[in-house]
Amino acid sequence: MIRLVIPSLPPSVNHAYFTRGRKRIMTKVGKAYQNETEAYLQRHYPQEMMIFKPNHRYQFYFLFHVESVRNKLWKPGGKVSKYKKFDGGNLCKLLEDCIASAGGIDDSQTMRSTWEKKDGDPERTEVWAWDLDHEHDPFDYDFLLQHLR
Repeated sequence: MIRLVIPSLPPSVNHAYFTRGRKRIMTKVGKAYQNETEAYLQRHYPQEMMIFKPNHRYQFYFLFHVESVRNKLWKPGGKVSKYKKFDGGNLCKLLEDCIASAGGIDDSQTMRSTWEKKDGDPERTEVWAWDLDHEHDPFDYDFLLQHLR
């Protein structure tokens, strides 16, 4: 298992890509994030990037630390939503692509990715990755229960 800390949040899929005809094209914002994040991972985590091998299965857990997940104007019974519009699932795609590229693998090797958002200052992204061909799936509760008895 490796742990990575990236000092930013990725742009959502809605801001990182656009569609022209049948082609999916990366925006300037998406390209800038991809270039910066790949360089950051290779510079700050060269040893960790070596976990990735061709034809292995991987699992990722993303923890997005955001300035505030709640709307300050929220009141019970009011019209304002309690939580800010922030779809963590939309943040995973470009980040998975960056990790795959920096690690020299194809993102088709990702077998599972999960995410969580929580309050955090400064905003950042933490990533844990497991090589499922050499490490046990940490979310396999049947396995864990069997070994706790």
